Amino acid sequence: MVRAWWLLSAVRAGLWVVPFARLRRAVDRAAGRRRASPSRPSVDEIVWAVRVGSRYVPAATCLTQALAARVMLGREGYDSTLRIGVARAERGALQAHAWVECDGRVVIGQTDTPTRFTPLPPL
Repeated sequence: MVRAWWLLSAVRAGLWVVPFARLRRAVDRAAGRRRASPSRPSVDEIVWAVRVGSRYVPAATCLTQALAARVMLGREGYDSTLRIGVARAERGALQAHAWVECDGRVVIGQTDTPTRFTPLPPL
């Protein structure tokens, strides 16, 4: 969980000061660095650590959590996809949401109405 908290903090800071495209490339590189771990955590354990760690990081939005989860899953050898979707809110305002899919299921960023957001092409 400490690793998740540190990563969430780094991602949150990155979102404040680095252009998104650059941060996304850094996340993809970090997710590709697989560690040799004889007892790797499960997907559910990684997601739990990100969720709990996000409680202690100011403004740990769905995007912050999704990017951190993407890195942690990738480092442990799990293939995952970062997804961003958009929807129209009341009065026409545009809303966005981020989530991560792994093995065909949403592992972080679930919503009560999954069809509400129209996914953009995978990042």
